[in-house]
Amino acid sequence: MLAVPEEYDLLLSGGRGGGKSAALPLLIVRDAVRFGAGYKGVVVRKDLLGLGKIIDETQAAVARTPELRDAVWRKSDRTYTFFPNGDGGGGWLTFHWISDERAYSRFQGVDVSHLYVDESGQMSDPKSILKMRSSMRTTDENVKVRTVLTCNPNNPGSWWHFENFIRLMTPWKPQFIPLFQKDFVYIHSTLFDNPHIKDKEGYVNQLKASCQFDEARIQSEVYGSWDKISGSFFSHVFDRTRQELPWCGRALLERNDISGDDFWLGLDWGTDKPASLQLYFKAPRQMEWPVPIEEFEGHSEPNQQAGSSDFPVIGAGSVVKIDEYYSALKDEDGQYQWNKGDFTLTTSKMARYAAELCERNGLALSEIHVLQRIADAAIGANTGHQDGSIGAQLEAFGAEFSAGPKGLRSNGWTLMTTMMEAAGSPVLAGLYATERCLSFWATIPMLVYDAKNPLDIESSGPDHTADADRYVLMAMQKGGGRMFSGPTVR
Repeated sequence: MLAVPEEYDLLLSGGRGGGKSAALPLLIVRDAVRFGAGYKGVVVRKDLLGLGKIIDETQAAVARTPELRDAVWRKSDRTYTFFPNGDGGGGWLTFHWISDERAYSRFQGVDVSHLYVDESGQMSDPKSILKMRSSMRTTDENVKVRTVLTCNPNNPGSWWHFENFIRLMTPWKPQFIPLFQKDFVYIHSTLFDNPHIKDKEGYVNQLKASCQFDEARIQSEVYGSWDKISGSFFSHVFDRTRQELPWCGRALLERNDISGDDFWLGLDWGTDKPASLQLYFKAPRQMEWPVPIEEFEGHSEPNQQAGSSDFPVIGAGSVVKIDEYYSALKDEDGQYQWNKGDFTLTTSKMARYAAELCERNGLALSEIHVLQRIADAAIGANTGHQDGSIGAQLEAFGAEFSAGPKGLRSNGWTLMTTMMEAAGSPVLAGLYATERCLSFWATIPMLVYDAKNPLDIESSGPDHTADADRYVLMAMQKGGGRMFSGPTVR
C-alpha cells in the first residue's frame, strides 16, 4: 500500500483480519511526515466505537514516529496539529464521526488534502463521500489530493462498492472510476496474508462461528469474496439457473386458461430512491411455461415446438415476475445506479408507465383488478400536494392501487425466501423472474442482513424491488390488497 504512487486513490478491501486497521495509520503518519504544512487530513467513520479504535491506532503510530514528536493532540475536537512551530502553521489531521450526510457541513469551505474513509461499506450510498470530496483541494504544488477507502463485503454499502469498484477492478491495476472521476488502485487482503496472526486456524473457526456457519457469509468475511451474492440476505436461496424463465410476451395470454385475473402489479414508490413497478403472473395450476415468441413481419410465431422437453414446468401457485419499470438513473458509462432515483418522476408518468408495462405484455391495465395492484400503504398518506396523496394522484391518472397488507417485514422476507428456494420444482409454488426484470437480478444479491435484526434486511440498501415483491406476495396470501381510505380525486 505504501508503495502505490500518490496520484492514485486507494480502495483497501478483503476479509476480516487483512490488516486494514493497521495499514491505515501507517499511511497517515507517512503522509503527515512527507507533506508537512501542506498536509490537511480527515479520517471519517460511521460508527463512534470504530472511530475510537482508529484514533487509538493512529495515536500509537504517531508516538512511534520521531519526526512527529512535537505533534499536539486536542482531545476536545479530535485533532492533531503537526509541526506546530514550523512555517505555515503546520499540517493537521482531524477525526470525525459521520452519523449522517449533514455531518459533512463542518468541512464546507475547508481545504482538505487527504480523506480517509474507514469502513466505507457502512455508508449505504456514496453521497456523503462525494460531498466531502467536493472540499478536497490544496494550494501546495507538492501535495496531491487523495481519497482512501477501506471496506469489507457484506455491509449496507457493499452494493455500491461492488457496482462502482469491484466489478471493474483487478487488484493492483489502476482503474478509472467514473463515480469518483479518479484512478483507483484496489488492494485486496485477507487474514491469510497477515503474518502477525499466528493461530490462523483458531481465528478462522471463530469467524465461522460468528457467521453462524452460513457458507456465503464465511466466503465474504473469511476469504474476502466479493462474489455478487456472497453473504447477502438471500444468498442461500438465490440461484438464477433455477429461478429465471424466458420472457414470452403475449404468448402467456394466448392460452385459453389464462386471463387478467392471474396478473398482479406491485409498486414501491420513490423519487430520491428509485420507484419499482413490477408485473407478476400467478400460476392458477401446474403448467408448462410458454416459449418466447419472435416477431416475423408483423405476426408472432413460437420459437419452439409444443411438447418440447425444454418447456419448464412450474407448480401451482408459482409467481413469475414478468416485466418491470425501475426508475434508477444511469451513470456516464451506462450502468444503473440501483439506489439513485429519478427526481423527475411524477404520478402522471407512473400511471403511463403502468399502462405501457401491461400493454407490452398483451394486457390492458384495466384487466388487472384494483385489489391486485399492490403498493406500499404509505402512498395513501397525504403529502401536502393539492391533489392529496400519491395514491389519490395515481387514481386520478387512471392507475389506482390498493394498500398492501400490514405485517412484519420479516414475515414477507420469510415467504419470499421459501418461494425462491422452491423455484425449479414442478410441484411447489416457486418465485421466478424473466430476463426483463433487471432490478431483481441486480439488487436482490446486494441486500444484506440488518445488523440489529438478523430476520430483516438493511433498509438503506437498494431494496425497492424486494419491497414490491414482499407487498404482492403477502397480498396474494391474503387474497388481495385493501382499498385506500379517505377521499380520492376524480
